[in-house]
Amino acid sequence: MPAEYVRLTVRLRKDLHTKLEVLALARGLSLNSLINEAVEEYVVKREAENREALLKAREALEQLRKGKGQVSSPVNEADEVDGA
Repeated sequence: MPAEYVRLTVRLRKDLHTKLEVLALARGLSLNSLINEAVEEYVVKREAENREALLKAREALEQLRKGKGQVSSPVNEADEVDGA
């Protein structure tokens, strides 16, 4: 099954963007792939460090979704309207 993606717009300082481009080029990756890899590593590290707090936050989010319907971001709603 292919991966499902969402669109995310992020502003980076020009110097950081340049460093990321150089790292991606050196590793033979696209900038998008490099950023996805970096974010995934960050999430895995933070999940391991904060497992209990994350479980509580997920439970709270589930309760919110049950009570109010699913929470969505404005970007996801716009994508649905555009058909993207």
